[in-house]
Amino acid sequence: MRALEQIDSWPAPTAAVAVVDAGGVVAARGLDELVQRWASVTKLLTTYALLVAVEAEHHMESRAAAA
Repeated sequence: MRALEQIDSWPAPTAAVAVVDAGGVVAARGLDELVQRWASVTKLLTTYALLVAVEAEHHMESRAAAA
C-alpha cells in the first residue's frame, strides 16, 4: 500500500501505521515491535468519528424529509 509510505517523510524519530480490518492487519509500515503512545492521535480519531456520525445523521434526516 503506497499510502503508508508517506510516514517515511514525517518529521518524527519513529512512526508506525497499519490498516486493519476484521481479519487482522492488511498492511503495515514502521516499527511494529515498538510500543508507542496514541495520546496525540486519539483526539483526532474521536473528532473524526463524531464528524462521520453527524454527517450520517444529516443524510438520514435529509432522506426522511424528502420521503
